[in-house]
Amino acid sequence: MYKTVLVKELVEEGEELIKRLESHRFHIAAAFWHYLEDLDRWRLVIVFSSLVDREGPLRVYTRIQQVLAEMQTRELSLSDISVMGLNDYEFRELRSQVNRSVHASNRTHRPWPRSLNPSRLEDAYIYRWAV
Repeated sequence: MYKTVLVKELVEEGEELIKRLESHRFHIAAAFWHYLEDLDRWRLVIVFSSLVDREGPLRVYTRIQQVLAEMQTRELSLSDISVMGLNDYEFRELRSQVNRSVHASNRTHRPWPRSLNPSRLEDAYIYRWAV
């Protein structure tokens, strides 16, 4: 089975989005592209320190859409993005896997070498991992 490739434009626009969100004082704990095998697509996952827990995901998506509109992106759209809070079950599970699988000194690789990837983050492209 063939895997959809994460294209350079999405990587660059994702990085620009993260920078702009941080310049708007969004506190991002983690941000990474994650391949969803069952959907055969990549998803930009943004984990906020407290914003999702405090304001709810719908409000966060609305604010992200405003930043995307300012950027006038060509490839990246809101449908490519998932937001989470630090307390979300899925993120806690992912963080636990990463902490067990990847030595702390290697957690800043972009992308992580395949040999260091935990199974759920295979081929992930990491922008931030401050957790």
